[in-house]
Amino acid sequence: MTSVETAPRVPPGRLWFGLIAAGVAWVMQGLLSVLIATEACQDGNPSGAHLGLELLTLIALVLAVAGGTVTYLNWRRLAEQPRLMRSEGRSREEFLALVGAFLSVIFIVGIIWGGLPLVLVNVCEAVR
Repeated sequence: MTSVETAPRVPPGRLWFGLIAAGVAWVMQGLLSVLIATEACQDGNPSGAHLGLELLTLIALVLAVAGGTVTYLNWRRLAEQPRLMRSEGRSREEFLALVGAFLSVIFIVGIIWGGLPLVLVNVCEAVR
């Protein structure tokens, strides 16, 4: 008699963190960068805004990469389970982990793309 191993499980909190962390980081970077740049350029002293925006972009990038790493590790753990003789398809958790990995890559590119104006354009000129 053969025994069937139980499928590895991932805690729901870890699964959801991997799924939404990069998107939340991208939204946070987008909203806060507009608020910081608008406020700094209104006062006419954009010196602190540039450093604040760089720091914000770096924090968002670290959060997105952390979410991408977690979701990739979740997917690897769920994908290594042995398949049964009959085809059962993929589990819901495995699907969410794989979608989270793709979304993380997309949002990481978006965060980098959103941070490019810090290198290419003056902060106050970009707001006007």
